[in-house]
Amino acid sequence: MSKPDCLTILLCESVVEDARSHNKCILNTYNTISAPQFPTMQDRFTVFVSLTDGRGQQPVEVRFVRDNDEPVFSIRGVVKFQNPLDVIDLVLDLRQVPLPGAGPYAIQLRINDELIRERRVEVREIKPSLPGGNK
Repeated sequence: MSKPDCLTILLCESVVEDARSHNKCILNTYNTISAPQFPTMQDRFTVFVSLTDGRGQQPVEVRFVRDNDEPVFSIRGVVKFQNPLDVIDLVLDLRQVPLPGAGPYAIQLRINDELIRERRVEVREIKPSLPGGNK
């Protein structure tokens, strides 16, 4: 069985879907997450994944991993394609995501336990500024 094609993986603040047309509005995409200290919890972020060229039911996994492939979280499910022309959008609204430390991370899409695509995400530590300027 052929694997679906991943059209995109986006990290954003939110995705709003029009109730009538089912079109999506993707708000505030970004590639960097900043935190003042680690470990910490990211209150919220949304992952948008768009798939096409699939056939039948496909087991899907979206993982957020550190650079060494250490998983921070994983979500598994099944997508069902009626025909290869279908475009299936996955919207994962995530809360309280643990961030163990600064550095490179990735959002990975796996189908049948095979890596299909990944999106790099940089997690940075931000230093608070001192009153009166940095000295």
